[in-house]
Amino acid sequence: MNDTLRFRTESDGNLPLSEGGFGSVHAEVFADGTDVYRRVHGEDRSVYLTGPRLRADRFQNQGAWFVSVYLATAESAVSQSSRSAQRTYLVTGRGTPEQLDGDISNYTATAVVDSDGLVRSLNVSYDRTTNGTTQLVSLAFEYRDVGNTTVTAPSWYPEARTVTGAANESPAFLIY
Repeated sequence: MNDTLRFRTESDGNLPLSEGGFGSVHAEVFADGTDVYRRVHGEDRSVYLTGPRLRADRFQNQGAWFVSVYLATAESAVSQSSRSAQRTYLVTGRGTPEQLDGDISNYTATAVVDSDGLVRSLNVSYDRTTNGTTQLVSLAFEYRDVGNTTVTAPSWYPEARTVTGAANESPAFLIY
């Protein structure tokens, strides 16, 4: 396995449901150096998907993409942060970014950027009104343990290999 292509991510969110409305999900992605496995867990079940290795830069550039979308606001401010021993900067944005469409209100975005320019974390929240219904939308990500980190397989990895047929080297779903 190629250690440079091993990674593990987790995220929580609300996704549109086929029967209407939104549902909470917890998604985890694990790349073992050869294939990528995704586990999406909803209220009552888990779904496993797999596919070939993702482009090596997919997560490397993700922070920059989030910043270009969510911090492109009409109002922004930068200040030095005292949250850690390393020099970091707090970037705050208010006002709806152009790339977001719909009826958006109460928008705020906050990012912590280190002295090397790495976006360590981003937190975004806003209200979106669609067909008279207002829902809180929130997005957060954080990079931790960047550098010399050992990526370990999650507990669900063997089941994902079995369910997707990867354990038997069968073709499976592409996840991106």
